[in-house]
Amino acid sequence: PGSVTANRGAANYYKKINDTDQAFKHAFKASELANHSDPAVMILLGDIYLSKNEFEKALDHYLKAKEINRYNEHVYLNLSRYYESLESKTKAVDITKEGLVLIPKSKILSKRLKILNNEIEDDSYIFAIRVN
Repeated sequence: PGSVTANRGAANYYKKINDTDQAFKHAFKASELANHSDPAVMILLGDIYLSKNEFEKALDHYLKAKEINRYNEHVYLNLSRYYESLESKTKAVDITKEGLVLIPKSKILSKRLKILNNEIEDDSYIFAIRVN
């Protein structure tokens, strides 16, 4: 109960089974334990808010994650997916390119850019990478 990792894992589990109340409970606990400085927790909170269509709160947490660590490729991946969910493909492409400028060897962002540019269609690799 006093572990950032355990609470983040529990929050991910509850998010996957669509129990957002429990997901939030554990994600907020993880954030508190990490002194609100863990980008993975901020991304997770953004994902939970996004799943509830609370777009402003989702964006706020993704941007907090970016502020904590702008070299985290998952920040740009999730921001890209956020903008795409709002049907703003241009912004999704732009944020992906911004990430690639900072992290030029990112395979995740390179493949994401190809998906956004309709060069490939399968984005299942993204979820496999995030889970591992």
